[in-house]
Amino acid sequence: MGRFIAMDADGQVFRAVIVKKYWGSEPITVYEGPYDTIAAARARVTYWSNRLSDRDEDETDGSWSTGYVETGTVTWLGRDERNLRRS
Repeated sequence: MGRFIAMDADGQVFRAVIVKKYWGSEPITVYEGPYDTIAAARARVTYWSNRLSDRDEDETDGSWSTGYVETGTVTWLGRDERNLRRS
C-alpha cells in the first residue's frame, strides 16, 4: 500500500517524551515520533496519561504517566551512492 509522507520545508518535527510507571515498577522514559504537528505529539502524551490512569489500583503504587513535547529540525545531507553500498 502506498503512503504519502511529507514534511514542511523548514524540517520542523515534534516528538512525545512520555514517562510511564507501571504498577510495582520504576518509571521509564519513552520517546514517540517524530510527528509533523505538535497536536499529534500532544495526543500521544494524553493517550498514555488516560491509558495508565484508567486502572483500579492502589493509589500509592499504581500506574501513571506524564509527558511533554519536544521540537526539533531535520537536516538533509546528500550522500555519495558509493558510500551507501555495503561491502
